[in-house]
Amino acid sequence: MSLIKKKKKWFGLIANFLFFSWLTTAIALGPWRWEKTNPFFLKYFGFNFGFKNILEKGQPVTPSLFSEDQKIYQLNKITVAVIDSGLGGLAIMAEAAERLAKAKIYRQVNLIFFNALFSTQGGYNALPTREARLEMFDRVLNSLEKKIQPDLILIACNTLSALYPSTHFAHKTKKPVLDIIQPGINLISQQLKKEPQAVVIILGTPITISEDIHRQILLNQGFARHRLFTQACPELELFIERNPEGEETAWLISAYLNEALEKISKPWPPIILSLNCTHYGYSLRLWANAARENNLNYTIVNPNSGLVDLWLKPGLKARFPETQIKASCLSKVPINNSQKLTIATFLKKISPIIAEALINYQLEPRLF
Repeated sequence: MSLIKKKKKWFGLIANFLFFSWLTTAIALGPWRWEKTNPFFLKYFGFNFGFKNILEKGQPVTPSLFSEDQKIYQLNKITVAVIDSGLGGLAIMAEAAERLAKAKIYRQVNLIFFNALFSTQGGYNALPTREARLEMFDRVLNSLEKKIQPDLILIACNTLSALYPSTHFAHKTKKPVLDIIQPGINLISQQLKKEPQAVVIILGTPITISEDIHRQILLNQGFARHRLFTQACPELELFIERNPEGEETAWLISAYLNEALEKISKPWPPIILSLNCTHYGYSLRLWANAARENNLNYTIVNPNSGLVDLWLKPGLKARFPETQIKASCLSKVPINNSQKLTIATFLKKISPIIAEALINYQLEPRLF
Protein backbone atom coordinates (compact mmCIF):
# COMPACT_ATOMS: atom_id res chain seq x y z
CA MET A 1 0.00 0.00 0.00
CA SER A 2 1.42 3.39 -1.03
CA LEU A 3 2.14 6.08 1.53
CA ILE A 4 -0.65 8.26 0.08
CA LYS A 5 -3.20 5.45 0.38
CA LYS A 6 -2.11 4.76 3.95
CA LYS A 7 -2.55 8.44 4.81
CA LYS A 8 -6.02 8.48 3.24
CA LYS A 9 -6.99 5.35 5.15
CA TRP A 10 -5.84 6.75 8.49
CA PHE A 11 -7.45 10.10 7.78
CA GLY A 12 -10.76 8.36 7.05
CA LEU A 13 -10.56 6.28 10.22
CA ILE A 14 -9.79 9.34 12.35
CA ALA A 15 -12.57 11.38 10.72
CA ASN A 16 -15.08 8.59 11.31
CA PHE A 17 -13.97 8.22 14.92
CA LEU A 18 -14.27 11.97 15.58
CA PHE A 19 -17.66 12.17 13.90
CA PHE A 20 -19.21 9.25 15.78
CA SER A 21 -17.70 10.46 19.06
CA TRP A 22 -19.28 13.83 18.48
CA LEU A 23 -22.62 12.29 17.48
CA THR A 24 -22.74 9.99 20.53
CA THR A 25 -21.93 12.84 22.89
CA ALA A 26 -24.47 15.15 21.30
CA ILE A 27 -27.27 12.59 21.56
CA ALA A 28 -26.38 11.86 25.18
CA LEU A 29 -26.43 15.54 26.09
CA GLY A 30 -29.66 16.58 24.53
CA PRO A 31 -32.26 16.51 21.77
CA TRP A 32 -32.01 17.84 18.22
CA ARG A 33 -33.55 20.97 16.82
CA TRP A 34 -34.51 21.11 13.19
CA GLU A 35 -33.59 24.24 11.24
CA LYS A 36 -35.70 24.10 8.09
CA THR A 37 -34.75 27.39 6.49
CA ASN A 38 -31.06 27.66 7.34
CA PRO A 39 -29.29 24.27 7.29
CA PHE A 40 -26.37 24.23 9.67
CA PHE A 41 -22.84 24.01 8.23
CA LEU A 42 -21.22 21.88 10.88
CA LYS A 43 -18.33 23.83 12.34
CA TYR A 44 -16.00 20.95 13.06
CA PHE A 45 -16.71 18.53 10.21
CA GLY A 46 -17.83 20.69 7.32
CA PHE A 47 -20.90 18.61 6.43
CA ASN A 48 -24.32 20.08 5.73
CA PHE A 49 -26.78 17.89 7.64
CA GLY A 50 -29.75 20.27 7.55
CA PHE A 51 -30.14 20.22 11.33
CA LYS A 52 -28.57 21.96 14.27
CA ASN A 53 -27.59 20.42 17.56
CA ILE A 54 -28.64 22.41 20.60
CA LEU A 55 -25.17 22.00 22.07
CA GLU A 56 -23.20 23.62 19.28
CA LYS A 57 -19.95 24.64 20.90
CA GLY A 58 -19.60 28.33 21.61
CA GLN A 59 -22.80 29.25 19.78
CA PRO A 60 -25.91 27.80 21.40
CA VAL A 61 -28.94 27.33 19.23
CA THR A 62 -31.55 30.08 19.27
CA PRO A 63 -34.66 30.38 17.15
CA SER A 64 -33.63 32.61 14.27
CA LEU A 65 -34.31 36.28 14.87
CA PHE A 66 -36.34 37.56 11.95
CA SER A 67 -34.68 40.06 9.65
CA GLU A 68 -36.74 43.15 8.93
CA ASP A 69 -37.48 42.08 5.35
CA GLN A 70 -38.96 38.73 6.38
CA LYS A 71 -42.63 37.90 5.94
CA ILE A 72 -43.39 38.08 9.68
CA TYR A 73 -42.88 41.85 9.57
CA GLN A 74 -44.63 42.38 6.22
CA LEU A 75 -48.01 41.14 7.42
CA ASN A 76 -50.75 43.67 8.04
CA LYS A 77 -52.62 41.22 10.25
CA ILE A 78 -50.98 38.53 12.36
CA THR A 79 -52.28 35.71 14.54
CA VAL A 80 -49.94 34.64 17.32
CA ALA A 81 -50.50 31.61 19.55
CA VAL A 82 -48.94 31.72 23.01
CA ILE A 83 -48.78 28.30 24.63
CA ASP A 84 -48.13 27.25 28.22
CA SER A 85 -49.06 24.44 30.56
CA GLY A 86 -50.87 26.65 33.04
CA LEU A 87 -51.17 30.43 33.30
CA GLY A 88 -47.53 31.56 33.54
CA GLY A 89 -47.28 32.36 29.83
CA LEU A 90 -50.04 34.95 30.13
CA ALA A 91 -47.45 37.32 31.62
CA ILE A 92 -45.46 37.02 28.39
CA MET A 93 -48.59 37.56 26.31
CA ALA A 94 -49.39 40.66 28.36
CA GLU A 95 -45.95 42.11 27.74
CA ALA A 96 -46.25 41.33 24.03
CA ALA A 97 -49.60 43.15 23.88
CA GLU A 98 -48.20 46.19 25.66
CA ARG A 99 -45.18 46.36 23.35
CA LEU A 100 -47.23 45.77 20.20
CA ALA A 101 -49.43 48.74 21.03
CA LYS A 102 -46.34 50.95 21.13
CA ALA A 103 -44.47 49.41 18.18
CA LYS A 104 -47.37 49.79 15.68
CA ILE A 105 -45.83 47.38 13.20
CA TYR A 106 -49.13 45.60 12.46
CA ARG A 107 -52.59 46.91 11.66
CA GLN A 108 -54.22 44.10 13.64
CA VAL A 109 -52.88 41.45 16.03
CA ASN A 110 -54.83 38.46 17.25
CA LEU A 111 -53.21 37.03 20.39
CA ILE A 112 -54.51 33.62 21.42
CA PHE A 113 -53.45 31.96 24.66
CA PHE A 114 -53.62 28.18 24.27
CA ASN A 115 -53.53 26.43 27.64
CA ALA A 116 -51.76 23.11 27.10
CA LEU A 117 -52.83 21.78 30.51
CA PHE A 118 -54.80 18.58 29.97
CA SER A 119 -55.95 17.80 33.52
CA THR A 120 -56.63 19.61 36.78
CA GLN A 121 -55.15 16.61 38.61
CA GLY A 122 -51.61 17.11 37.32
CA GLY A 123 -49.69 18.37 34.31
CA TYR A 124 -46.77 17.14 32.22
CA ASN A 125 -44.62 16.59 35.29
CA ALA A 126 -47.18 14.03 36.49
CA LEU A 127 -47.01 11.91 33.34
CA PRO A 128 -45.02 8.69 33.93
CA THR A 129 -42.61 8.77 30.98
CA ARG A 130 -40.92 11.19 28.61
CA GLU A 131 -42.64 9.44 25.72
CA ALA A 132 -46.05 10.13 27.28
CA ARG A 133 -45.16 13.82 27.68
CA LEU A 134 -44.01 14.10 24.07
CA GLU A 135 -47.12 12.33 22.80
CA MET A 136 -49.37 14.70 24.74
CA PHE A 137 -47.49 17.82 23.65
CA ASP A 138 -47.57 16.66 20.01
CA ARG A 139 -51.31 16.28 20.33
CA VAL A 140 -51.59 19.82 21.70
CA LEU A 141 -49.41 21.33 18.96
CA ASN A 142 -51.22 19.57 16.13
CA SER A 143 -54.57 20.75 17.46
CA LEU A 144 -53.27 24.29 17.90
CA GLU A 145 -52.01 24.45 14.32
CA LYS A 146 -55.25 23.03 12.91
CA LYS A 147 -57.69 25.11 14.98
CA ILE A 148 -55.88 28.45 15.09
CA GLN A 149 -53.63 28.41 12.01
CA PRO A 150 -51.24 30.91 13.60
CA ASP A 151 -48.60 32.91 11.79
CA LEU A 152 -46.29 32.51 14.80
CA ILE A 153 -46.15 30.24 17.86
CA LEU A 154 -44.53 31.31 21.13
CA ILE A 155 -43.85 28.51 23.62
CA ALA A 156 -44.08 30.52 26.82
CA CYS A 157 -43.15 27.61 29.08
CA ASN A 158 -39.73 26.22 29.98
CA THR A 159 -41.12 22.71 30.51
CA LEU A 160 -42.72 22.56 27.07
CA SER A 161 -39.76 24.37 25.46
CA ALA A 162 -37.45 21.66 26.82
CA LEU A 163 -39.65 18.97 25.26
CA TYR A 164 -40.37 20.73 21.97
CA PRO A 165 -37.24 19.77 19.95
CA SER A 166 -38.05 16.08 20.44
CA THR A 167 -41.66 16.33 19.24
CA HIS A 168 -42.74 15.12 15.80
CA PHE A 169 -44.36 18.52 15.28
CA ALA A 170 -40.98 20.28 15.51
CA HIS A 171 -39.69 18.25 12.58
CA LYS A 172 -42.62 18.78 10.24
CA THR A 173 -44.15 22.20 10.89
CA LYS A 174 -43.49 25.11 8.57
CA LYS A 175 -44.73 27.61 11.14
CA PRO A 176 -42.12 29.74 12.91
CA VAL A 177 -41.86 28.62 16.54
CA LEU A 178 -39.98 30.54 19.24
CA ASP A 179 -39.32 29.06 22.68
CA ILE A 180 -38.01 30.43 25.95
CA ILE A 181 -34.94 28.24 26.48
CA GLN A 182 -32.41 30.43 24.66
CA PRO A 183 -33.44 33.72 26.30
CA GLY A 184 -32.86 32.05 29.66
CA ILE A 185 -29.44 30.76 28.64
CA ASN A 186 -28.47 34.17 27.28
CA LEU A 187 -29.36 35.90 30.55
CA ILE A 188 -27.45 33.38 32.66
CA SER A 189 -24.43 33.56 30.37
CA GLN A 190 -24.35 37.36 30.44
CA GLN A 191 -24.61 37.46 34.22
CA LEU A 192 -21.93 34.80 34.75
CA LYS A 193 -19.56 36.81 32.55
CA LYS A 194 -20.47 39.99 34.39
CA GLU A 195 -19.83 38.36 37.78
CA PRO A 196 -16.82 36.02 37.40
CA GLN A 197 -17.06 34.86 41.04
CA ALA A 198 -20.78 34.14 40.93
CA VAL A 199 -22.58 30.80 40.65
CA VAL A 200 -26.04 30.25 39.21
CA ILE A 201 -28.97 28.27 40.57
CA ILE A 202 -31.21 27.24 37.68
CA LEU A 203 -34.71 26.94 39.14
CA GLY A 204 -37.48 25.14 37.28
CA THR A 205 -40.01 22.32 37.17
CA PRO A 206 -38.81 18.71 37.47
CA ILE A 207 -39.01 18.28 33.67
CA THR A 208 -37.01 21.43 32.95
CA ILE A 209 -34.33 20.33 35.39
CA SER A 210 -34.23 16.68 34.28
CA GLU A 211 -33.95 17.67 30.60
CA ASP A 212 -30.88 19.64 31.75
CA ILE A 213 -30.68 21.75 28.58
CA HIS A 214 -29.71 25.04 30.24
CA ARG A 215 -26.82 23.55 32.20
CA GLN A 216 -25.50 21.44 29.34
CA ILE A 217 -25.41 24.36 26.91
CA LEU A 218 -23.69 26.55 29.50
CA LEU A 219 -21.11 23.81 30.07
CA ASN A 220 -20.60 23.61 26.34
CA GLN A 221 -20.06 27.36 26.24
CA GLY A 222 -17.13 26.86 28.60
CA PHE A 223 -18.57 27.74 32.01
CA ALA A 224 -17.10 25.64 34.83
CA ARG A 225 -19.25 22.88 36.28
CA HIS A 226 -18.80 24.19 39.83
CA ARG A 227 -20.56 27.43 38.83
CA LEU A 228 -23.74 25.73 37.61
CA PHE A 229 -26.36 24.35 40.01
CA THR A 230 -29.91 23.20 39.37
CA GLN A 231 -32.95 22.96 41.61
CA ALA A 232 -36.28 21.36 40.78
CA CYS A 233 -39.29 22.98 42.44
CA PRO A 234 -42.13 20.39 42.28
CA GLU A 235 -45.65 21.86 42.22
CA LEU A 236 -44.48 25.40 42.96
CA GLU A 237 -46.27 26.69 39.86
CA LEU A 238 -49.57 25.34 41.23
CA PHE A 239 -49.17 27.27 44.49
CA ILE A 240 -48.18 30.40 42.57
CA GLU A 241 -51.36 30.22 40.49
CA ARG A 242 -53.43 29.97 43.68
CA ASN A 243 -51.67 32.88 45.35
CA PRO A 244 -48.37 34.29 44.01
CA GLU A 245 -47.64 36.03 47.32
CA GLY A 246 -49.33 33.60 49.69
CA GLU A 247 -47.80 32.11 52.83
CA GLU A 248 -47.60 28.57 51.38
CA THR A 249 -45.96 29.88 48.21
CA ALA A 250 -43.43 31.83 50.29
CA TRP A 251 -42.66 28.75 52.39
CA LEU A 252 -42.08 26.58 49.31
CA ILE A 253 -39.82 29.16 47.66
CA SER A 254 -37.73 29.42 50.84
CA ALA A 255 -37.56 25.63 51.15
CA TYR A 256 -36.42 25.10 47.55
CA LEU A 257 -33.84 27.87 47.79
CA ASN A 258 -32.47 26.42 51.05
CA GLU A 259 -32.27 22.99 49.42
CA ALA A 260 -30.28 24.48 46.54
CA LEU A 261 -27.94 26.37 48.87
CA GLU A 262 -27.03 23.11 50.61
CA LYS A 263 -25.28 22.08 47.38
CA ILE A 264 -23.00 25.15 47.48
CA SER A 265 -19.99 25.37 49.78
CA LYS A 266 -19.84 28.18 52.33
CA PRO A 267 -19.03 31.01 52.43
CA TRP A 268 -21.53 31.46 49.63
CA PRO A 269 -20.28 33.37 46.58
CA PRO A 270 -22.56 35.83 44.75
CA ILE A 271 -25.67 33.88 43.70
CA ILE A 272 -27.60 34.25 40.45
CA LEU A 273 -31.16 32.99 40.79
CA SER A 274 -32.44 32.05 37.34
CA LEU A 275 -36.25 31.76 37.24
CA ASN A 276 -36.74 29.18 34.50
CA CYS A 277 -40.47 28.76 34.85
CA THR A 278 -42.74 31.47 33.48
CA HIS A 279 -44.87 31.28 36.64
CA TYR A 280 -42.01 32.22 38.95
CA GLY A 281 -42.01 35.87 37.88
CA TYR A 282 -45.42 36.33 39.51
CA SER A 283 -43.67 35.76 42.86
CA LEU A 284 -40.60 37.91 42.28
CA ARG A 285 -40.91 39.60 45.68
CA LEU A 286 -40.93 36.24 47.48
CA TRP A 287 -37.74 35.12 45.72
CA ALA A 288 -36.05 38.33 46.79
CA ASN A 289 -37.28 37.86 50.37
CA ALA A 290 -35.96 34.29 50.48
CA ALA A 291 -32.58 35.44 49.20
CA ARG A 292 -32.38 38.19 51.80
CA GLU A 293 -33.34 35.75 54.58
CA ASN A 294 -30.15 33.85 53.74
CA ASN A 295 -28.07 37.05 53.58
CA LEU A 296 -27.18 36.34 49.97
CA ASN A 297 -25.40 38.64 47.58
CA TYR A 298 -27.88 37.82 44.83
CA THR A 299 -29.13 38.70 41.37
CA ILE A 300 -32.42 37.45 39.97
CA VAL A 301 -32.74 36.85 36.22
CA ASN A 302 -36.13 36.27 34.61
CA PRO A 303 -36.15 35.35 30.88
CA ASN A 304 -39.85 36.07 30.24
CA SER A 305 -39.19 39.36 28.42
CA GLY A 306 -36.49 37.67 26.35
CA LEU A 307 -39.03 35.54 24.52
CA VAL A 308 -40.87 38.68 23.37
CA ASP A 309 -37.50 40.14 22.30
CA LEU A 310 -36.97 37.26 19.87
CA TRP A 311 -40.04 38.45 17.97
CA LEU A 312 -40.34 42.18 18.69
CA LYS A 313 -36.73 43.19 18.52
CA PRO A 314 -35.87 46.82 19.29
CA GLY A 315 -35.70 49.33 16.48
CA LEU A 316 -38.57 48.09 14.32
CA LYS A 317 -40.20 50.95 12.44
CA ALA A 318 -43.88 51.74 12.98
CA ARG A 319 -45.96 50.97 9.89
CA PHE A 320 -49.44 52.04 11.04
CA PRO A 321 -50.96 54.87 13.09
CA GLU A 322 -52.17 52.32 15.64
CA THR A 323 -52.46 48.58 16.20
CA GLN A 324 -55.77 46.93 16.96
CA ILE A 325 -55.16 44.12 19.44
CA LYS A 326 -57.57 41.28 20.05
CA ALA A 327 -56.94 38.66 22.72
CA SER A 328 -58.55 35.41 23.77
CA CYS A 329 -57.74 32.59 26.16
CA LEU A 330 -58.58 28.94 25.40
CA SER A 331 -58.45 26.12 27.94
CA LYS A 332 -59.38 22.45 27.93
CA VAL A 333 -59.69 22.43 31.71
CA PRO A 334 -61.68 24.76 33.98
CA ILE A 335 -59.85 27.72 35.53
CA ASN A 336 -61.39 28.49 38.91
CA ASN A 337 -62.50 32.00 39.77
CA SER A 338 -59.87 32.48 42.45
CA GLN A 339 -57.05 31.68 40.02
CA LYS A 340 -58.54 33.93 37.36
CA LEU A 341 -58.88 36.91 39.65
CA THR A 342 -55.45 36.45 41.22
CA ILE A 343 -53.55 36.25 37.93
CA ALA A 344 -55.76 38.84 36.21
CA THR A 345 -54.92 41.36 38.94
CA PHE A 346 -51.24 40.92 38.10
CA LEU A 347 -51.82 41.05 34.33
CA LYS A 348 -53.99 44.17 34.48
CA LYS A 349 -50.97 46.22 35.53
CA ILE A 350 -49.28 45.29 32.23
CA SER A 351 -52.16 44.82 29.79
CA PRO A 352 -55.84 45.16 30.71
CA ILE A 353 -56.72 43.47 27.39
CA ILE A 354 -54.98 40.24 28.42
CA ALA A 355 -56.43 40.37 31.93
CA GLU A 356 -59.90 40.64 30.39
CA ALA A 357 -59.17 37.69 28.07
CA LEU A 358 -58.35 35.53 31.08
CA ILE A 359 -61.48 36.59 32.97
CA ASN A 360 -63.60 35.71 29.92
CA TYR A 361 -61.64 32.60 28.92
CA GLN A 362 -63.26 30.01 26.67
CA LEU A 363 -63.60 26.51 28.11
CA GLU A 364 -63.25 23.92 25.33
CA PRO A 365 -63.15 20.34 26.67
CA ARG A 366 -62.25 19.08 23.17
CA LEU A 367 -59.52 21.65 22.61
CA PHE A 368 -57.00 18.86 21.95
